[in-house]
Amino acid sequence: MRSSLRHIALVSALVALWVGGASASDCVETKPIAFDTFMRGAISASVPLKVAVPSNYRHADLAEIGSTYSYWMMPGAAKRAKRSGDLPASGYLYGKVSMDVAYDAERDLFVDGDGGDIRQQLAGEGAIAVEQTRIRGHTLLFLEVSPEPNARKVYAVYLALNRATNAVYLAYRPPVGDAAAGDCFWKMFKATMMAE
Repeated sequence: MRSSLRHIALVSALVALWVGGASASDCVETKPIAFDTFMRGAISASVPLKVAVPSNYRHADLAEIGSTYSYWMMPGAAKRAKRSGDLPASGYLYGKVSMDVAYDAERDLFVDGDGGDIRQQLAGEGAIAVEQTRIRGHTLLFLEVSPEPNARKVYAVYLALNRATNAVYLAYRPPVGDAAAGDCFWKMFKATMMAE
């Protein structure tokens, strides 16, 4: 356990140094947690991966906003979101079972309800980066999407659960106006998920 935590810390530090244009102050401190802990019972499958979460984030019980979602954000933001029903501009991370995208193992593709490759759809919807990989028996599709020029990016990953065609969707919305922190965090998030 300690050696895997040291490995993740080392990978995170290397990613922070590697990120072009981002200073140490642009990167948020993260903590690795088990995927199953991150999802907090929102799925019935167990996935042997880790998820990087900003160290100042906590799980937020926001059943009022989405009962089948697992939200993570700063505690004060969670209280405001619970009162207002609005997700915070200060950033958040969430996971859910995808209802509109499935994984077709035979074709090794994440597909929409009509069986179309979602990578092709995303190309027309502002996808900046799309990367598919396989780790510990699960196929992952990492995305960076900016629906409009200069809009706040959405960072996301689809993960094949290896149960029928089920997939999970995890997304990170960085703080408004902090693109460098979003880019840096996402590189650490990806490195953590892909660590052996």
